[in-house]
Amino acid sequence: DGASAWQQFWFVTLPELRYVMGAIFLLRLMWTFNKFDDIFLLTGGGFGTNVLPVLTYQFSFNQFNFGRGAATAMILLVILVTFMAFYVGIVMRRIDEE
Repeated sequence: DGASAWQQFWFVTLPELRYVMGAIFLLRLMWTFNKFDDIFLLTGGGFGTNVLPVLTYQFSFNQFNFGRGAATAMILLVILVTFMAFYVGIVMRRIDEE
């Protein structure tokens, strides 16, 4: 219809990819945020690598402070449920538009 390749991408392709990119971003953020095995196996939870999953493990099984471990696990749960709510909102909005 006379549109250049850039205009086709900007006005046709990119709007269709908006929800897919948003969903991929949120899923990848949740998976990265919940990463335990790589960090723990490579560093053992050393200095500078205390992310919440590793910190939860250290509190619970290294220090035997199960209350603090459960508290950090609940913080992690609240953060991930918040991300999941955004993801479900994106998916539902996409379904409603179709």
